[in-house]
Amino acid sequence: MNKRIIMIFCLIGFSTQAQQVPYYNHYLINPFVYNPAYAGASDYVNASFVRNQRFSAFGTTAINNYLTVESSIFKDKMGLGLIVAHQSQGVQQQLMSTLSYAYKLKINEDHNLRFAVAGGVMDNRIDYDKLNAQDYNDPYLIGLRPTRPTFDMNVGLLYSWKDLKIGFSVPQVIGNKVKYANEKSRGYYQLARHYMLSAEYDFKVGKEFVLKPQALARYVPNAPFQYDVSFMATYHNLLWASATYKSDYAVQFNAGVHVLDLIRIGYSYELLIGKIKSYNTGMNHEIFVGFSFNRKKGKETIVEVEKIKEVEVKVYDDLAAKQRDSVQILKDELERRLKEMQAELARKQRERDSLNNIAANTKPVIKEPVKDTTPVKPVEKVEIPLATGYKFLELDQTDSPDGYYVIIGVFSSNTNAENVLKQSKAEYPEAHLVINEANKYYYVVILHTLEEEKAVTTFKEYKENKKEKVWILNYLKN
Repeated sequence: MNKRIIMIFCLIGFSTQAQQVPYYNHYLINPFVYNPAYAGASDYVNASFVRNQRFSAFGTTAINNYLTVESSIFKDKMGLGLIVAHQSQGVQQQLMSTLSYAYKLKINEDHNLRFAVAGGVMDNRIDYDKLNAQDYNDPYLIGLRPTRPTFDMNVGLLYSWKDLKIGFSVPQVIGNKVKYANEKSRGYYQLARHYMLSAEYDFKVGKEFVLKPQALARYVPNAPFQYDVSFMATYHNLLWASATYKSDYAVQFNAGVHVLDLIRIGYSYELLIGKIKSYNTGMNHEIFVGFSFNRKKGKETIVEVEKIKEVEVKVYDDLAAKQRDSVQILKDELERRLKEMQAELARKQRERDSLNNIAANTKPVIKEPVKDTTPVKPVEKVEIPLATGYKFLELDQTDSPDGYYVIIGVFSSNTNAENVLKQSKAEYPEAHLVINEANKYYYVVILHTLEEEKAVTTFKEYKENKKEKVWILNYLKN
């Protein structure tokens, strides 16, 4: 039998000593490919396709393709995902399909923990048409099955705290053996467990840039420890670029663009280093195409309207209560004055009676008191609630000052808030956005002042001219 065939099956028999899960470059954009706990971790329905090509100089180019789809369900408490992947290197091919389920455990407002499990089928094949054999009746080849399916399972964890994410996953956790022959001594390889640990953090620089350092460590028993260190920069969620060092293997460069808030296109190239550099001169690159659909965008307006209605109902209830108190106070005051007038009239009557007794022949002319029939016009008061439980931040993440905030809108989307702000700038030059750190919503503020009278005046003018919703918050930092 040709020596090349012997070498191929030796590699199959001893593949437990090396990395089996393919290297991918765009896991910075799509971490779900390595960790099922990322299923549903964003507000989008994400679909991604990647084509990865390596080692073309060896004559048996390694080509890895994958298609992923993932989204959250049940009000973001759970996530579902699907991966379909195909790997081809030389005579060996592998087609894999897995379904992932993730569950989100909310520890508190800032801390979350996601658990995930993924299971599916892995179809392993030998392409005999690519074998360069002198004798196809060789005893070593006879009895080998060209295809061998097996079950595969992955597990994953993801911990998040604000802009920090730490993930841990174990691909091929069961470690099944793929047997192409009945004999244990030939035609098989073991699916080795891979232990993968990742960490990343988003640093916001101004309003436009996000800088993200990221690290990924891989450990396979009886194989060298491997790690990646990456640094990615994103501009206004439109462009991204990154550089990655892969231990004793390659330096990777990645760039991409986000089109119409829907399509993402990326390309990465690897520059080989280390020992493998002298054995390969071919192109090592990867192409990424992704589609993202914001499933919450259609519901966002409803959520905002409901929240505003809740605020309005509370404000109106408070105003109604205050008005009832004001009417009662006014009634009590009128009753008190009426009693005083009655007492004064009684006193004057006693004086008149006394004068009549002294001068019986003189009848004094007494004017009756003139009653004031002018109706009392109630004073319109604007109740300003105290902003309890709020934590306002400027867009540069500095604390917002104390004072009265005249607000015309609350949004979970920065884009929607910016649109309303632009429409208000012409008439209210001081209009700006603040972020409530307590609920991560954007508040459109047309006026901030320390003077209650000025805030009330602006509130009344806006309400009378615009006929739209507006309210005032008295904000005091904790």
